[in-house]
Amino acid sequence: MCQIIKVLNNNTILVSTNDNEGVVISKGIGFGKKNGETIAIPKNAKVYLMQKENDNQKVSNVIDEIEAVYIEMAGEVLKYTEDKYWDVSDEMLLPLALVMFFAVKDVNESNMITENKDYDDIEMIYPTGYEIALKAREVIKEYTSIVISDNQVNYIAIHLNSQFLYYHADISKQLVDIVKTEIQKIEGDLNIIIDFGNLSFVRLLRHLRFKANDRRRELVDINEFCQKNYSYAYDKAKTIVENIRKIEGYDIQDSEIGYLTIHVQEIILNGKESQG
Repeated sequence: MCQIIKVLNNNTILVSTNDNEGVVISKGIGFGKKNGETIAIPKNAKVYLMQKENDNQKVSNVIDEIEAVYIEMAGEVLKYTEDKYWDVSDEMLLPLALVMFFAVKDVNESNMITENKDYDDIEMIYPTGYEIALKAREVIKEYTSIVISDNQVNYIAIHLNSQFLYYHADISKQLVDIVKTEIQKIEGDLNIIIDFGNLSFVRLLRHLRFKANDRRRELVDINEFCQKNYSYAYDKAKTIVENIRKIEGYDIQDSEIGYLTIHVQEIILNGKESQG
């Protein structure tokens, strides 16, 4: 049993239980209810409790600042995250609600987030966070009919990644920069234009993501084959590996150079001839 502190809307209530405050989200849970009423939490309800005593004031502060619908929206995004990707903690609800609130507020006030070149690689650096941020945009549109910008999606992705970073490592920006540097050299050497958003480039990054700390021993015959048949791509792949090894915490076995060569060669073949 818990006591209702505040009915936020028909689907969301603020409650007190075991000396902690929390948010309960369930369809119709607030309908006809009054502040101070004691209720049982339905089995299908999603409960977000603030475990630390000093967080209780933060709950009230956030709820006073934003409309309850944003808490409901954040709950839907976190449920999507939990169902499809990662476990979530209760403490993630209110920060995400605030981020979504300010994204919509910026649109309403025509305060677009300034274009930032550091946002260009967010989809590649934080692929899962970006996918969840796209879901957040979808939920925001469903609840408010407002479409947030790509830059705001990137901002939400960065927020989500910071929330999940302790549990889930993604591709580091250093790693992406190393690969992009070599690919840009390929563009100059071969006078071609390479789309950094194409599937070949993403596959290369994802391969590195899973192999950067893989210390398994593998056959290296593929290295000899690639060095002989794709010498230019092999040299670029080797440079990428050497530079990644300089990043603290990353290590790649020599046997991976051949596999990376195949990705690099695919990127080259998909490049378009430069008109400049």
